[in-house]
Amino acid sequence: MSEFPVFLRIGLKWGITLTFFFALLSFSFSQNNHLSFVDSVNTYQQMGDSLLEKGEFTQSIFCLTQAGNFAKEGKLWPELGFSQIGIAVNYWYSRQYTKLDSILNEIHQLAQKHLPPDHEIYAYLYNLSSQRYYFQGDLEKSLAVAHKDINWELRQNEVDSANLATSYNNIESFT
Repeated sequence: MSEFPVFLRIGLKWGITLTFFFALLSFSFSQNNHLSFVDSVNTYQQMGDSLLEKGEFTQSIFCLTQAGNFAKEGKLWPELGFSQIGIAVNYWYSRQYTKLDSILNEIHQLAQKHLPPDHEIYAYLYNLSSQRYYFQGDLEKSLAVAHKDINWELRQNEVDSANLATSYNNIESFT
């Protein structure tokens, strides 16, 4: 009788374990009334961010999608936007550009519908969009969006010099 190679057995074991863990966690969150939507969103968001840092894109996207589902159900629009930004960053790093384009459009629609024009989600959206246009080879669009990012940063009462520097560096690298 043939056996799976060791690396497949380990991968299957961890994959099944993680799937069970996330399913149990999801069930637990939905069954416990004492956990608020915010707690659920924050828990999944933190797990997704941690997995992103480790390069575990599929699991990170799963957690961030769960965070987004709780945010949507609780009508926590900024949290939904940040969950989607996290998913977009996963798509960027995993080079899933078609999915990235789709989620950037979703984030833009969400922001226009539910968030004020000075919300910080726009800075993330403009930055990711600018980078995406640049790598698609559309320098004009990339620069136009990068300028929107800079203008957004300058309109804020407290300008975050790190974000502003990143925005200027993006423009410099595009030219």
